[in-house]
Amino acid sequence: MLRFFCFLLGKNYQVVSNYRQSSKDKITLFGSILLIPVMLWGLNGFLMSKEIFGMGLWGSIGTAFVLSFLIYLIERSIILSTINKMISRLRILIGTIVAILGSLTMDEVIFKNDIDNMMQKFRVEGVDTEVKKVNDFYQNKIDSISNVVEQKSKLKDKAYTDYQKELEGEANSGIGGDGPLAKKKKELLDNAQRDYDLERNQLKDLQDEYRDNRKFAKKDTRDNFNDKGLLIRMKAMFRLIFSDWVSFGVFILYFTLVFIMEMLVIIMKKFTPESCDEELERLGDLLLIAQRQKLLKSRVEVYGLDIKNNFQEQIKNKIE
Repeated sequence: MLRFFCFLLGKNYQVVSNYRQSSKDKITLFGSILLIPVMLWGLNGFLMSKEIFGMGLWGSIGTAFVLSFLIYLIERSIILSTINKMISRLRILIGTIVAILGSLTMDEVIFKNDIDNMMQKFRVEGVDTEVKKVNDFYQNKIDSISNVVEQKSKLKDKAYTDYQKELEGEANSGIGGDGPLAKKKKELLDNAQRDYDLERNQLKDLQDEYRDNRKFAKKDTRDNFNDKGLLIRMKAMFRLIFSDWVSFGVFILYFTLVFIMEMLVIIMKKFTPESCDEELERLGDLLLIAQRQKLLKSRVEVYGLDIKNNFQEQIKNKIE
């Protein structure tokens, strides 16, 4: 097992095998916690690809492998990072971002069925929104033409009444019958009827167009609604968790659990003390640096060089 963890962490097994037991235990510890985020991202990538994005088996396996390998490289770089503050902070920042994204995407898998129900509500809301747009676009036109049709209907009815009275002799002329005045009123009635029919047909065509567009808006919105998008599913998840305290509390518990599991590498790297062998290696490196600095200083004094003033140029001149 130690050989496997040395392989994971990029350690030389032949060297590590000579370490004290406490150092070997630390390597085993880091190798074990390194596997946690790698396995989580592999499982998460497979389930996200297959269950949410609808990819095939091999596509899901390939996605899981790529994500696992990427997270393995990131987490191992954090474990192997030196004490340089800028590099350590950058890798901690990367690790934190990875942990947050991993927690959120894992929650997408855990709460998949609940999010699917919320996506159905989004679909209905999308249909209602598109139907409202169609209603708002046509309603004013329909109301306007309806008013014109109503006015034309009143004019037609009045022209018909005047014509009937003229035929019956009840009009002001008192002549009755199909006389010249009656023919004139018949012509007015025909014109009023044509105007009424024209406006009524326009209203009917507009109403038919409105019903068709309303029906197409519903169908197109349902057919084009994509419930596989990651961002809209995230939006659905957050609407779900903020809908009531129970959902929010359960989400926080799951998120915290997964987040801590993702952050274990950073936490252990930050708070685990150096082993005795690591401390010896670090002291040996410092001693080697000190010896090189001492050697350089002696050479500078021998050749009369000033290390702070054009050092490379001085060396070139000495060589020449």
